[in-house]
Amino acid sequence: LLVVSAGMAEFAGTGWLAGSGFLAVYLFGMVLGNRARDRVATALSAMDGYAWLSQAAMFLLRGLLATPGRVWPVVLPALGVSAVLIVLARPLAVWLCLAPMKFSLREIGFISWVGLRGAVPIVLAVFPLIAGVPQAMVVFNVAFVVVLCSLLLQGMSIGPVARWLGVALP
Repeated sequence: LLVVSAGMAEFAGTGWLAGSGFLAVYLFGMVLGNRARDRVATALSAMDGYAWLSQAAMFLLRGLLATPGRVWPVVLPALGVSAVLIVLARPLAVWLCLAPMKFSLREIGFISWVGLRGAVPIVLAVFPLIAGVPQAMVVFNVAFVVVLCSLLLQGMSIGPVARWLGVALP
């Protein structure tokens, strides 16, 4: 409870000072996790549970805000965005980040295939809605299709891709 309360206070205080609460909490977690690893080890399992609960809440929010009638007009452009992200953008970004760390091409390929999906696009797609940006619902609906495509295509093929790249563990 102390760690959660401190994170909330960090978020609120930074927001009150017109800073990025998300960045502040992220940095707070990095510092706390690296400096006091022994002291926070017992809280890590609870924090992992909170993270999964938060992600589930974001997916629920996403589902409540998505309307099929508004999604259909953007399906084809959104599938194009998905294809570019899956085939080009994510592999290139992962390669740029991991190549200096001596990962093999197979490992980089697998990491780019199973990278994070869902939580970040959902949060980022909600911000324009909150700010009242014109056409924010279009961005929201495109993000919905991209997340759904990524979850279905990449999420369901993790095992076969790991075996195909030769990185599957027993």
